[in-house]
Amino acid sequence: MLERDTIVVEKKKGLISIRSVEKNYWNKRSVNTSPILKFNADEFERKYLNPCFIGNGDYDSDERYFFHKIINDGYKNKYVLDYACGNGTMAIYYAMKGARKVAGFDFNKVAIDKGMQTVRAMNLTDKVSLFPMDASSLSFKNEEFDIVIGHGALHHCIKYETIFENLYRVMKPGTSAYFLENLADFFLWKIWWYLKGQLPQGDVPIFSKDIIQKTRMFNNVEIVGTTLINGLKAIIRPKGSKTELANLQRNILRMTYRLDEQLFNKFPFLRKFGSRSVIILKK
Repeated sequence: MLERDTIVVEKKKGLISIRSVEKNYWNKRSVNTSPILKFNADEFERKYLNPCFIGNGDYDSDERYFFHKIINDGYKNKYVLDYACGNGTMAIYYAMKGARKVAGFDFNKVAIDKGMQTVRAMNLTDKVSLFPMDASSLSFKNEEFDIVIGHGALHHCIKYETIFENLYRVMKPGTSAYFLENLADFFLWKIWWYLKGQLPQGDVPIFSKDIIQKTRMFNNVEIVGTTLINGLKAIIRPKGSKTELANLQRNILRMTYRLDEQLFNKFPFLRKFGSRSVIILKK
C-alpha cells in the first residue's frame, strides 16, 4: 500500500472512531430526556423564536429569530428536510405552522425514537417522519425536498466526507438550504476553540472559507453574519440560564442588537465576522 493510501485509510479509521464517540455521547444524553407529549407551536415560537431581550427565549433565541426572518416562512406548503433534527422539535413546529410535509434525520437514534413519540402524540404521522440516518449517506430520493433547514448542524458533521454531495442530491433544482452556525471567523470563537480543542460531542471549528470550498457544487453560496457585539451576551446571560432576564440585562442586549443592525447596514463586510451566521446554499 502506498504511503498516501495509508494516510487516507488512517484518516477514515480516525473519523469512524470520532463518529462512534460522538454517537455514544448524544445517545447517552438523550436517554435521560423525556419525550414531549404536548407541543404548542405558538408558545414554542414565543419562547424560542423571539429575541431574549424581550424577556422570553433562551440563549440562542436571538439567532433563531434572525434566522427565521431570512427563511421568511419559506417552509410553508413545502416538503421540508430538517437537517440533523435531534428530537424533531423544529420539524414538528414547521408542520404545525404550514409545511406540507416534513422529514427529519439525525444519527442519534434515541432522540429520533423520542421525537416520533411526540409526533404520534400530536397526531402528525401523516405530516412528520423522523429517521435515524447519517448526513454522509442520506437514503432519501434524488431531488426530493423543496427546502432544507438546519440549526447548529454543520459544525458537527462537516468533518465527514460527502455530506454536501448528499445534501445537493436530495434537493430539488432551484431550492435552498439554510443553516444557522457558529463560524470560527468570529474572534471569540477562535479563542474558544483554541482553549477547548476536540470535544466528545463532535463539534469542530468551521470557517467561511471551509464552507465555500466544500460547497462548490451549489449554484450560489451566501454567508450572512447575524450578530457581532450582541455576541457578548455570553457574558451577560450564561448559557443554560433558565431565569428571566433583569431589566438592565434586557436593555443591554437590546442596545447591542440595535447597534449591530446599524453597523451591518453601514459596514456590510462586518457580517463576515458575525458571532453567528446564516449559510444559504442554493442549488
